[in-house]
Amino acid sequence: MELNQLRYFQTVARTESITRAAAELYITQSALSRVILRLENELGTPLFNRQSGRIVLNDKGKLFLNHVNIALKELDEGVSEVSGNGGSRTFSMYNYLATNIFELITSRCQANFPSLEFENHNYEVREDDDPIRKFAPDVIVAPINEIKSYSVYKQYTERWCVIFNEKYKFADSESGDDLVLAQLANEPIAFFGSNYDRAFIDELFESHGLTPKIHPVENTAESGNMINRCKAIGLVPVDNYRHIVDSIAQMPIRAKFPEDVSIERTVYLMKKNRFPTNDEERSAFEFVVKCLDDDHEQIGKFIEERF
Repeated sequence: MELNQLRYFQTVARTESITRAAAELYITQSALSRVILRLENELGTPLFNRQSGRIVLNDKGKLFLNHVNIALKELDEGVSEVSGNGGSRTFSMYNYLATNIFELITSRCQANFPSLEFENHNYEVREDDDPIRKFAPDVIVAPINEIKSYSVYKQYTERWCVIFNEKYKFADSESGDDLVLAQLANEPIAFFGSNYDRAFIDELFESHGLTPKIHPVENTAESGNMINRCKAIGLVPVDNYRHIVDSIAQMPIRAKFPEDVSIERTVYLMKKNRFPTNDEERSAFEFVVKCLDDDHEQIGKFIEERF
């Protein structure tokens, strides 16, 4: 078994396409197919289900990918430590929160540290595997503070708000002006997020003896569509609303804080225990922390201006 076989397997698993993987790896599709078949023969089992032009990991493939990701990550870190060359490895970040907080940070990091490769992964509702094993990220932001092999570096307060179309008709005709939690329990709430987000919302209402009318959706687009069409309201981090305001001018979406309860939680920035491994990674990590600090400060200013 060769190292390139594992990297090729990793790329095919991520893209779920021989065509896209071959283009990314700068080899022919036939050559890549032969590599994958040879790997499967060496292991004595198929790793993919091949159907309708797609190539998708089967259960054994998923299990093998977990080990490959960890092994290649460890190898890259070893090369980085020995050579002192941070460019030989990837700086990866994983986000469990509803807001894609790393989206802009990733591009800023890449511009400031061109010799490093930055990856940003976000929680996916249909994600079958443990993302920690799947991606082995260097940095994590999550609403929990205990993850094996990671330590908390910093914590932030994430405040949530109610968003709704300004034409939305609340069950209580006065609710658009002075919202309270009991009124929100009577409204359909479009929900997209992690299990941690759902537990946070459920616990919020349950602590006040209420049961929310949660309508799970597949993605943020479906959630936005329900809210735009006055089919539901949203309960989201303030930063989500800030992105709506920033991206679409004159959007008829309002946001309010409930009058009787502050909806907020602590979120944690965690780093892998063995990270960073050199000066460049250390500088990049410090840059990420500064970006998160600055963004948190901007959210505070946004709240003062908008609420």
